[in-house]
Amino acid sequence: MRFALLGPLTVQDRHGTDQPAGPPMTRALLAGLLIAPNRPVPLDRIETALWGERAPATARSSLHNHLTRLRRALGEQDRIKAAPQGSLVLRVGDGELDTADFSRRLDAARTARLAGDWAAVTRETQAALGLWRGTPLSEFPRLAALESARVGGWQEARLQAVEWRCDAEMRQGRPDGLLPELLRMTAEFPLREVFHVQLMQTLHRVGQRAGALEAYQRLRRTLIDELGVEPGPAARAAHQQILADTPARRAAAPPAPAAGPPASAGPVHASPNAAAPGPPSALPRDVAAFSGRDVAVRDLLAAVRDGNDPPPAVAVHAVDGMPGVGKTAFAIHVAHRVAEHFPDGQIFFPLHAHTPGTPPVEPADALTGLLLALGEIPERIPADVAARAGLWRSRLAGRRVLVILDDAASSEQIEPLLPGTPGSTVLVTSRRRLVALRDAVPVSLGVLPPRFAAQLLVAKADRPELAAESGAVAELARLCGYLPLALHLTAARLRHHPSWTAADLVADLGAAKDQLTALATEHTSVATAFRSSWADLSADQKALFRRLGTQPAPDVDAYATAALHDVDLATARRLLEELEDHHLLEELTRGRYRMHDLVREYARGLPPDAGDDAAVRRQLDYYLLAGARAVRPFTQFGLHGLPEPGHRAGELPAMDGPMATTAWMRTERLNLRSAAEYAARNGLSVHAVYLPVVMKEFLRTHGYRQEALALYRTAVDTARAAGDRAGQATCLRDISTFQGPEEAEDSLREALALSRALPDPHGEAIALHLLAGIARVTGRCDTAEDAVRRALQLFIDVGDVRGQAEAWTEASRLQKIAGLYQESTASLERALALSVADSNELGQAAALTALGCLVRSTGDYARALLRYRAALALYRSLDHPVGTATVLADLGDLLRQTGAYGEAARCLEESLDLLSRTSGSLLDRVRALTYRSALSRRAGHVVAAEKDLREALALCTHADSAADRTRALARLAEVQEAAGAHTPALADARAAVDLSRTLHDHRGRAEALTVLGAVLLAEGTPAAIAEAGDCHRQALALARAAQAPYEEMLALEALAGSAPADQAAGHLRQALVLARQLVVPDAERIEARLAAR
Repeated sequence: MRFALLGPLTVQDRHGTDQPAGPPMTRALLAGLLIAPNRPVPLDRIETALWGERAPATARSSLHNHLTRLRRALGEQDRIKAAPQGSLVLRVGDGELDTADFSRRLDAARTARLAGDWAAVTRETQAALGLWRGTPLSEFPRLAALESARVGGWQEARLQAVEWRCDAEMRQGRPDGLLPELLRMTAEFPLREVFHVQLMQTLHRVGQRAGALEAYQRLRRTLIDELGVEPGPAARAAHQQILADTPARRAAAPPAPAAGPPASAGPVHASPNAAAPGPPSALPRDVAAFSGRDVAVRDLLAAVRDGNDPPPAVAVHAVDGMPGVGKTAFAIHVAHRVAEHFPDGQIFFPLHAHTPGTPPVEPADALTGLLLALGEIPERIPADVAARAGLWRSRLAGRRVLVILDDAASSEQIEPLLPGTPGSTVLVTSRRRLVALRDAVPVSLGVLPPRFAAQLLVAKADRPELAAESGAVAELARLCGYLPLALHLTAARLRHHPSWTAADLVADLGAAKDQLTALATEHTSVATAFRSSWADLSADQKALFRRLGTQPAPDVDAYATAALHDVDLATARRLLEELEDHHLLEELTRGRYRMHDLVREYARGLPPDAGDDAAVRRQLDYYLLAGARAVRPFTQFGLHGLPEPGHRAGELPAMDGPMATTAWMRTERLNLRSAAEYAARNGLSVHAVYLPVVMKEFLRTHGYRQEALALYRTAVDTARAAGDRAGQATCLRDISTFQGPEEAEDSLREALALSRALPDPHGEAIALHLLAGIARVTGRCDTAEDAVRRALQLFIDVGDVRGQAEAWTEASRLQKIAGLYQESTASLERALALSVADSNELGQAAALTALGCLVRSTGDYARALLRYRAALALYRSLDHPVGTATVLADLGDLLRQTGAYGEAARCLEESLDLLSRTSGSLLDRVRALTYRSALSRRAGHVVAAEKDLREALALCTHADSAADRTRALARLAEVQEAAGAHTPALADARAAVDLSRTLHDHRGRAEALTVLGAVLLAEGTPAAIAEAGDCHRQALALARAAQAPYEEMLALEALAGSAPADQAAGHLRQALVLARQLVVPDAERIEARLAAR
């Protein structure tokens, strides 16, 4: 056998024929064993690879079931054996596994490099790279996470092979063919210098010297922008070699910025005996390693330097930001850069709004200090505050002085200190937004971008071995919240403890219960900075601040805050704005606020209040109520089982229409998820179970499958632990929506048993309905019919109109498969009528889509187009991407069939794009790919068609849909025959026919037989022609029995090729009549065949 892991998992027999490895869990088991071929793999590790860290109690028995399936799929019982100490061993021979072959080829290339055999290097690396077909283990996310180091090693080895192959080609004097690949590799790996070096050398050797130099400059810009470093020795040497053609002209580097830590400075007191004091120059030292504020610095410099001369008014710039964000350092840095523009002096004056142990400076005292800084004699400073302010303004009149007023408490503290005439500039720093400070230009500082935070940490630590691009430094910067004060304190610990590493501090901070305690030095701490801001708050502000720290949502709006704090909406908005003015909250978008991680840590450390737990429960109740309102337009069934919250939210957001409700859910998704996780951790089982329930439809239709699975697994465990059988049944039903067919059926059967035991007829109806859909897709139509019949009666009994509509729609699908078109139409009309009466637009869209498929089957293409377009309009109005993608695929295939090829292509491309962006259902993607392949084949693009069909077949393995696999195999056989690959075409056509025999789908079997007959006819032997005739006659009978005119037309046309000459024309004439009735472009082809006879 042949196993392949370097891309999607494949298994082939000794003839090279693909072999199915079973459903997803069975495939994951095989992949987990192939990771360590011929070595024991512990069962615990396999369970982790299949189910994650929280494997269910039934994992071991399920594992044995999957093992049985895998052995059966491989056809060799002794291929997998049990090993001692609870492990399994998969026997793999030489040449059977691509990862082993890849390593062997790479070893051979390494040996050839050492020997200087460059032809062998090329040969071996090309062979090694040819084994790669995609990203290893991408279809098994849990296993990929568990084996991330191994996968990373494979990928690194692949890049090594590319490097060696390019090097070997250049050494053999063949650089021309390398350019496309090197351009792609440098774009894909912009920080991997070796590819850039090879690109430079290749461009230079093929005569593109300017391009080579530009490649170097592009590399240099990337490294400086991303990492803050220059290119390495190899790149610099290659650059010099290219420049050696002409003398290099290099611009001089700019001087380095001044260094030195910031210092706290008070007012400068002029000596009373000084006869002629010079201009004050009282700025503290500039900041060493100032980083990350380039845009803000540039804008403020421009505003200060480029003002009108004379300026029209006093320039006041108010720098605000949260505690520790670096406001003072920013102001000092800018002041040093513009000092020369203020020849009459520069003054730095601290106002001590948040200095521990020091009260804020009163305006009268501040004026005294400022006058003394200008050299005023103390005896001449008046006692009256207004007189002092007048003297201050008069001393500044006609002068250009830069004044920094640091750490202001309020606008009222600043107003008396402002100059009265143009010429001077004032920089104010404050933790509050000074919105009442007239004519002030605000400059708000946030935390540093991650890259600059890492650079600042490295620069301040002054440790040569640290690199800003290292993972440990990046993680340390993240744990510091990218806050400059925290970064400075952490860097100081590294600077003063040479034996400590960045990884040590990452471990310390990550494990610290009180992270803020770790972010402190002898006289300074982040907590102290936060504490002084907290002390400024009113009692009501403090209470909300503390509660915002304990609630689970990453961000909040006024509605969630009103529920949390038990106040009205206007009060909630006011309090949020006040906390944001203090920079203890950040306003992300209009009306939405979040806490910085370290601020939240401080809030959580405050002494709790007796009402805090109840406050969080009120917020969780709000999310449950609002979520239930948001999901109502999108539920397949009537809302079932949602408990009444303990607290009725006073006000819920307006959700006028499906677009508004979807927008709300999109905004609140992470908050709802966090709320559910918080509830599970804190024993609030109702919220842990039912918050995922209100999220389900949004998660399903917008591609959050993995998130939904994680939420529901936790919800099932929580419900089980709480003894909540109704909640457990609800979550098991919902999780099935996100599982593969096998797992989904297990979940639904367990949910069905729980619902019957309760009893809960509504839950039983939903489980039966969902089981019916799985049975239909997997070809068990009798089982599906029985389940949907019982579900429909139960939906009627409990009065669930939406459920009834869903059941009638499912019944119509089964009736269509059985060829009962009148009954199927009647069922869909009932479903549509129920949905209209219930104002259920989602149900209407589903029924219209199904009606489109049904009337298309009977050849009424005009009505089918109308139904599809009506359904599409509804799905778009609902902002329902998965429904939209489904209809677009069906509409696109019908447009192709009727000759509207341009619109068909647009529909199919949009469908596949939506399915990719939302991770839509596998079956929808299978059908869209299959439909697009037909469009590609018609245009003569057989390679593209085959690619789509092979992807569709791979997905069918996971989706377990025999009908879709039959169709894809038949289409693939057509494509292969068109490409001249007769043998595989015949094998796929026979496989399609064999598979179709297991189904009740006469139409699908007719299509498969028609294709098989065409492939046999192309063989040309008498036996093949005779068999082709049998196939076509069977196809014709099946198409007529299924009342499928298009398939009947194709069968008649095909039969003309295998029938005697005297009968062929009659078959073609019958086919032409049908083609004209259907108004399809096939008529032209049939007419041409008749004319040629």
